Amino acid sequence: MVEGRTHELSLGWCLVRNPGQKDVEDADFNRYAEEERFFRTVVPWSGLAKDRVGVEALRERLQVILAAHIRREFPKVKLEVSKKLKECRESLESLGLKRDTSAEQSRFLMEMATRFQALTTQALEAKYVDDCFSKHTALKIATDVANRNDILSDDFEHYGHTYQFNPQSDDSDEDPEETIAISLDLKSKSTNKDCSDTQIVAFRHCCSTRKRNSILETVDILHDEKKLPKPKPGGILQWMTQIYHNSRGFELGNFDPSLLATTMKAQSKNWDSLAFGYISDIATMTHTFIRTLLELVCPEANTLQQLESILMDELAVRYKKAFDHVDFIQQVERFGVPPH
Repeated sequence: MVEGRTHELSLGWCLVRNPGQKDVEDADFNRYAEEERFFRTVVPWSGLAKDRVGVEALRERLQVILAAHIRREFPKVKLEVSKKLKECRESLESLGLKRDTSAEQSRFLMEMATRFQALTTQALEAKYVDDCFSKHTALKIATDVANRNDILSDDFEHYGHTYQFNPQSDDSDEDPEETIAISLDLKSKSTNKDCSDTQIVAFRHCCSTRKRNSILETVDILHDEKKLPKPKPGGILQWMTQIYHNSRGFELGNFDPSLLATTMKAQSKNWDSLAFGYISDIATMTHTFIRTLLELVCPEANTLQQLESILMDELAVRYKKAFDHVDFIQQVERFGVPPH
């Protein structure tokens, strides 16, 4: 086995002689001398190669093996150390300059604000040249708002009024959205027999006022989601006639202008929900944009948390102003009396 004829191993074998209990108790016992005498005189151990027997041979063999391992593994270790060193340097650079003094702290905040402002300008102009826009789609706020504007326009067109102005009696003039809903429903019936008629009607005739989930920090400011029904397909003339007869005065050949405000208020009752759902989504997009960009320009957790706590109160005031402005527009458009 020691000579490698059986149980051959890639690193080979070394044979040593351990002292017995009697040898250990002998104070004059010399381990190395006894081992050397044993492998020199005792058969068959005396016939083995001297570089394979004894503690000294084992020590030399281990040194050779260890040196070979080091030479083989050192490039990998060097590469790993270089990689870790690069990561540490990048992490150190991401922390910015030293911030021990007031001047250094001011310079750190100025660089952060400059970076924040530059990326905000690019985002508002839809110039997504920086790599961060590809990694964080929430930073594409101009695109998100433009898409949300299109959805708002469609929602106002299909769900913004109480009564349909032009009743559709011809099958060829069927609402394309409703046609799609019907075809999808028929397909779902063929694959899912548990689909109820109630779910079908809700899908075809309801509009959700919110398209984005609220963020926890802004949930108290935003409006809740509402489901708006499709406009009533007919009866607008009868409804307006009824309002006229219930509101007429002593005018001759004319009607009071306030009648227009009354009909406008009733016909546009869904505007509030659509408008406040829209501005709630815009506030959510804005807050998500600000948080994502802050995390990008300020990777240090403690500083980021302090900045968010400072900015949140002012942001809440800005969001409140946006909702107040929407409410003002609603009051003017829906409740204002047109001039004589």
